[in-house]
Amino acid sequence: ASLALVPLRSPYGVVEVDDHSNVLGFLEKPIVKDKWINAGVYHFTREVFHYLPENGNIEITALPEMAKNKKLQGIRYAKSFWRSIDSHKDIEEATKELKSAVNV
Repeated sequence: ASLALVPLRSPYGVVEVDDHSNVLGFLEKPIVKDKWINAGVYHFTREVFHYLPENGNIEITALPEMAKNKKLQGIRYAKSFWRSIDSHKDIEEATKELKSAVNV
């Protein structure tokens, strides 16, 4: 089985400071180096049915068990567009981003 991984992006702007707390600059929602998140896209074989509980979230139940048994591989998508959609506002913002990316 495999799951899509995308780089972790900080949900916040980051302030860069030196050793004396002088502000050097700002980074708006930077990518966190060497950290990956589950993009929510999966490819499963029939073997997944051995791990699925009757109830529960597969991210809490099946995926950790599959990882423990070395039955899960992550596919890294470092240069792709991915956005979490958790609200109507997120849909509107993603729509604007996609339209500007394809010049619609």
